[in-house]
Amino acid sequence: METTPALISLKYSPYFIQTATIKSVKPLYSNEVFGITWDIDLSLLLEIRKQNGSTYDYQLNIRGCFKKDASGKIIGWGSNFKIQKLFNNLSVVGIVNDDGTIEDKSLQQLIGKDIFVLNYISGKKEDGRIKYQIWDSVAEDRTILQGDFLKSTDKGYPKNFCPRILLEQYAETTTKTSEESNSDFKFADSDDDQDKLYL
Repeated sequence: METTPALISLKYSPYFIQTATIKSVKPLYSNEVFGITWDIDLSLLLEIRKQNGSTYDYQLNIRGCFKKDASGKIIGWGSNFKIQKLFNNLSVVGIVNDDGTIEDKSLQQLIGKDIFVLNYISGKKEDGRIKYQIWDSVAEDRTILQGDFLKSTDKGYPKNFCPRILLEQYAETTTKTSEESNSDFKFADSDDDQDKLYL
């Protein structure tokens, strides 16, 4: 399990939260992704707002499978608890039909909702910069979203959460800064100032 480090610089953080608006919702059923056939693959088109005020569109997919009995009858949310949480977090009643499809009126209530999304460190880009990924859970309340994420990381999810990269990046930066600072040290030339250290 990855341990989330304390915020050790203002430039980088293990995760950060942004505001967004749901522009559209598209459900796919029995959709195969990553070699798994998901009962529900819910695609949310989001308009995400950056800190500088600009926006960009992002497609967030929330996937899961229902818990079923031997006959194939749905008896629980199963791994679709993420979709259940989506409706609960956004104060929308999610109605699921007997065939596992979601009522259209439930989906329509999601459109236009202002939400929070969480970006977490998931690795490094090819150029060595830190890479962030948007977590597949959202909420109308920032505190709830952050709390859910921290509880999830305690259980080892998301599996690609890599906060240690932040520590490695910090260590590399500190070492480089220290080496550059040492190379700038010089002693005064005059006898009066002998042995005084200048930066």
